[in-house]
Amino acid sequence: MGTKIYSFSLMILFSLNIFGQVYDHNHSLCGTSTLGEKQEAWLSSFQQRPTYQKMQYGGSRAEKTIPLAIHIVGDDSGKGYYDLEDLFHTMCVLNDNYVQADMYFYIKGDIDYIDNSEYYDHDYSSGRDMMYTHNIDGAINVYFCNQAVEGNCGYFDWTGDAVAITNSCQLREATTLTHELGHFLSLPHTFSGWEGRSIDENPVNENRQERQDGANCSWAGDGFCDTPPDYHSDRWNCPYTFGYLDPVGDSIETDGSLFMSYSNDGCQSKFSEEQIQAMHANVEENRYYLLNSDAPEFVEFEEPDLVYPVANSYDVPENYVVFGWDPIEGAEMYHIQVTTQFGSFAALMIDEVVSNNYMVNTTDFLYDKSYKYRVRAIAGMNTCTE
Repeated sequence: MGTKIYSFSLMILFSLNIFGQVYDHNHSLCGTSTLGEKQEAWLSSFQQRPTYQKMQYGGSRAEKTIPLAIHIVGDDSGKGYYDLEDLFHTMCVLNDNYVQADMYFYIKGDIDYIDNSEYYDHDYSSGRDMMYTHNIDGAINVYFCNQAVEGNCGYFDWTGDAVAITNSCQLREATTLTHELGHFLSLPHTFSGWEGRSIDENPVNENRQERQDGANCSWAGDGFCDTPPDYHSDRWNCPYTFGYLDPVGDSIETDGSLFMSYSNDGCQSKFSEEQIQAMHANVEENRYYLLNSDAPEFVEFEEPDLVYPVANSYDVPENYVVFGWDPIEGAEMYHIQVTTQFGSFAALMIDEVVSNNYMVNTTDFLYDKSYKYRVRAIAGMNTCTE
């Protein structure tokens, strides 16, 4: 008897990640220590503009559709890639997080796979070299690596002008990419100035400590007056309970719901209105090349009808399996997963993106064994498909 194949028309459940490695990154930090001299000068100037000038990017702002160039880094032998399931779910989470900011991100072009152990676990120097070598014009370049600088979940590098993410820090509903793209679009930490400091050891000079009454909010801390003072530069869980006092003795009320704080991921849910105004202005004035790309239209997809092998088919040659499905109009790629009959779709033999409505596999399958597979249509503008 040959190989037996089961076909399934199933939703790809993101909760399947629970079968994989569980990583608690609540104590890992952001490696972005500066936005760069040019970006910081622009932000400071923007924040000093009259309110009416800043508000032109406010309530009437048009949605901006922004391309991401995705780079997935493995080691020299091509092992350890960021899981495609996590990537596509991350895009859904990212766009949910930015919906109130009227920004929508999409995958531009093909996913770039890089096999380089020096980049797979890198320091700032090799990370910058990675960005210089592989950045694609006209998009925000995002690199998924095994370790993006030791101890960090991710960072924006102003010299390399790209974002790097530690794979294990962007699983399920994680906000790491949301946070780092905020840096790329000009946002500092809400605790800006306190990086590597604490109120008990090496505190910020008192005249640079943001006051609760807002008296110095436009130039102390992050420079935004609708984000309250934040003196805490380590990961923390909400609600805020530190009881810090500002220089005049007022209790500060830090907002852990802000994506640019260091509250744990489950606490975070928003950007402030002034942060949103700054991001829109930054795209229009500094990052206008992101708007030059012709974004594809958003298309809703049905789940594909699987054609071959049909369900419960026998005598499929184990060394030459052609998977085929009906093409879906508007699909730019298809995501196919294959596992054993009794395996979960978290333990995969095949996990690939292909551009055609078929895939040929000549390895991996065992004689007289049963397998199951599933396929979904994907487009750069829509990764949230069944």
